[in-house]
Amino acid sequence: MVPTATHGEAVLHISDLHFGESHGFVTERPDPGLGVAVQPLWEIISARIRHSLRVQIVVLVVSGDLVSKRKGEAYADATNFLEKLLGALRLDREHCVIIPGNHDMWTVGVDHPTRTYKHEQPYKSFLEGFFKTDFRTGLERVRRYRTPCGRDLIFLELNSSRIRSDALKEYGYVAKHRYERLLAFIADSLKHEKEALAPVFFAVLHHHVTPVGSVEIPEEKRPVSLCLDAGELIEEFQNFGVQFVLHGHQHVPFIGTASRLPSGFKDGEYVPRLVYVIGSGSSGAKREALPRNLEANTFGIYTPMGDKLDVTIEKYTEAAPPVPYRHVLLPIRQWISLPSREYLSTAPWVFFGVGLHGVYRSGFSI
Repeated sequence: MVPTATHGEAVLHISDLHFGESHGFVTERPDPGLGVAVQPLWEIISARIRHSLRVQIVVLVVSGDLVSKRKGEAYADATNFLEKLLGALRLDREHCVIIPGNHDMWTVGVDHPTRTYKHEQPYKSFLEGFFKTDFRTGLERVRRYRTPCGRDLIFLELNSSRIRSDALKEYGYVAKHRYERLLAFIADSLKHEKEALAPVFFAVLHHHVTPVGSVEIPEEKRPVSLCLDAGELIEEFQNFGVQFVLHGHQHVPFIGTASRLPSGFKDGEYVPRLVYVIGSGSSGAKREALPRNLEANTFGIYTPMGDKLDVTIEKYTEAAPPVPYRHVLLPIRQWISLPSREYLSTAPWVFFGVGLHGVYRSGFSI
């Protein structure tokens, strides 16, 4: 929870790059004289941010599916893209949050993936090479960044590509035991701190926690995708004060809310504690993999401004530069821990567990 210093205020969210057979952009600028005016994806995104929008990015979030069908050689293209995009945005690798998607965890041809986890190795090798960090203990992490104005941005990195079967890989599953100690660690750290600006707390995963389409059309080879433990995730996000959930997966930009009556709620008036869900869509897929009503790739820029998060979605194609697609202001709630024991019998926002310093109690006001 030691914050990383930054030079910016805005979050850049990209997803579903699909380097390899499903990537829709050139990976390198063509040689001069070919008469082809095309740009690689990193240049399209960075030019829009630096020269048109003129915002300084604090952290780059990549919410999965960096490659197509776990093509190991495509990770070289993904690494090259990330290096050039970070360089153009004047960021270092430590200013990058990356989580896996189902295409990064390809189980075809892998013997006994439920026992050996061999299907995770190409992705882990990519991460370890990129961050120079050991990921053998797991793919879940906490990252904390401090902006120049003194606001903290906290990211909980989750692996929703947990299912180890090719037939079921479109479904997400995170598993509570993989993240509850991280949430408790964050809560235990924050409750001892006093900040002038409310921290902005993001959870990042690949699969959806709420439907993104108005109507889903069933397909035999591609099931309607949703985290199987979406209900549990939403409850835990509410309990620990996660304000925003970022995802990708079905290539559809999406902004919505989620809230559940906590399972521990017994009696009394219920005041919903909303979690805001933001799907950035696809940032690099071929046109045939894009939604029919949009046929464009997208990226998101999220900028905390006082008690609001400015959310802007930009759309673009390989031939058309980015333009505004959607804009909304979402509220940033104040992070407050529950101070008294009276809540133990009535409040739904209390959590018990064992942390780094023994037994603790933490919670959040409604």
